[in-house]
Amino acid sequence: MRWLMVFEIKKVLQKKSTWIAFLLLFVLQTIMAFAGNLGTTYVNDTFLETHRERNAISRKYGLELSGRVIDTAFVEEILAANEKIDRNDNNYLLSDVYQSEVRKYDGVYGMICSWMGGNPYHISASMAEQMQSLRSTDVMQSLDLLRKLQRESAWEQFGLTNAEKEYWMQKEEKLPRQFTYQYADAYDMLTDMTSGSYMTHMMMAFLIAFIVGNIFMEEHSRKTDQLLLCTKYGRQKLYAAKILAGCGLSFMMTFLFWMVNLIGNLICFGPEGFSAAVQTVKRFWYSYDLSVGEVFLIESGLLFLASLLIGILTMVLSEALHNHIASLSIVIVGLFAARLVTIPLAWRMLSMLWNCLPINLLKTDQGFLDIRLFGAGGFRMTTWQAAPIFWLLISAALVLAGRFLYCKGQIKGR
Repeated sequence: MRWLMVFEIKKVLQKKSTWIAFLLLFVLQTIMAFAGNLGTTYVNDTFLETHRERNAISRKYGLELSGRVIDTAFVEEILAANEKIDRNDNNYLLSDVYQSEVRKYDGVYGMICSWMGGNPYHISASMAEQMQSLRSTDVMQSLDLLRKLQRESAWEQFGLTNAEKEYWMQKEEKLPRQFTYQYADAYDMLTDMTSGSYMTHMMMAFLIAFIVGNIFMEEHSRKTDQLLLCTKYGRQKLYAAKILAGCGLSFMMTFLFWMVNLIGNLICFGPEGFSAAVQTVKRFWYSYDLSVGEVFLIESGLLFLASLLIGILTMVLSEALHNHIASLSIVIVGLFAARLVTIPLAWRMLSMLWNCLPINLLKTDQGFLDIRLFGAGGFRMTTWQAAPIFWLLISAALVLAGRFLYCKGQIKGR
């Protein structure tokens, strides 16, 4: 059966359409992976710097400040420096004061602004008031209160049960009382919607559906199925070889795209920051004790599982419909429908299952950080823990359904 699988892979790789689709999307993935170093910044038609220079400066200053605890003294230092410029006037970017005294704090200043729901490039009056309030109180207590308010607001928004609230309070106890700043731009980008596993999955879903769907369809289109399906045991072995070939191709293509994305972002932003708390990079109110690097690894595992699921789904659909275009269309339309359609949080179970779809789960601020839990009694699982189990069960069911269709299929009149 091993040679059958190799033969099926070889048939796919010999097609020009396979390589055209692969190379087009691979080039696009490469451009996206290195996009952080592409382009230039202008301020009122005055050249400031290239994005590559910007990233190098941000990394230099970020590493200088990494490891400092976000305490009263540090916040006072940051705010005192930022008082020397007016962030609502973009011309501050061209000033010597900004470049020499303020810019080194941009990373941590932006982090604090995001905690408060603000934009570091446009400070509103209410935002300025919140920032100043940090100077009049103990920063640790102020941030504790801010996280509590945001956490309770999220709990209300998601409609958590008392058991779920108790679960998250237990997780909350494992978090540090004070957060530490760490430069982690690469892992921030690797878990971002525009450049992380989410976007890689978008491209892989199309590529896998286009390439892998042909594994079963070719014998029908070339009318060789009469010969292949006439043996008593050949059907089962051939079906297993085709499924394994499709899964192997899906995994290999995903690995190549994942590697390009990882290498590109690490080159643009540097490898530092794996251990940065996810609360400092993504959602300040989130209670699970994870680093942003661990989030990236979890999302990477989900990406590979999602690719296998898409591959199996496409192959089974193509065998059931005997039409590659139809199976491709179903996968692509389903992908965009899952992304564009929003299920209200009030429809609790349907909304939770909707967020388990790969395209929603890999969007960090949607499915991955859904704080509603699956389980009963004392057993609880987050969405990112439960979804892989669902995917594996669905994949197994699809494989069995496809096996039944393939092994019991009959040749109809031409």
